Amino acid sequence: MSNYAAIGSLLASGKRSDVVDHKKTGGVKAWVNKLSLANNKVFFRLDIRNRSNLPYDVDFIRFYIRDLKTVARMATHEQEIVPIYSNLNKHTTILKSKEVAKVFGFHRFSLSEDQALNIELYERNGNRHLYLQIKQKDLDDLKTINPATSAAADILAANQSINSSY
Repeated sequence: MSNYAAIGSLLASGKRSDVVDHKKTGGVKAWVNKLSLANNKVFFRLDIRNRSNLPYDVDFIRFYIRDLKTVARMATHEQEIVPIYSNLNKHTTILKSKEVAKVFGFHRFSLSEDQALNIELYERNGNRHLYLQIKQKDLDDLKTINPATSAAADILAANQSINSSY
């Protein structure tokens, strides 16, 4: 398992915590949570829940940095950023009453006070698009995780449970 995959499985497991932003439309809700820093990379978890009878097919997810405030007739600056890690499958469908947790990793970035990382979640052949934001104040509270020590702790715990069963 690669280092990114270990981080991804660590963040994808467990309950939602430290929610940064959430949006809801047409019975579909998304949360950004578990912002973390590992190996000088920024990771976060995106939870998507479908409470409608209609399945939600994820077409694509777009990540970009944009200015929060723009004055009339002022050119806006958008900088698209591409994840270096994602556990999102190419064709992800969220069925009725189901929830999925997906993890994304990026090269370390920072935002000024008047910028935000925008996350756009688009539905294939539909109009239930979700828009979320991560602001600089959210990045100030990044939790540092060390996947090597957490993986070693998991191995130790597994060995102890095997030894105790004899």
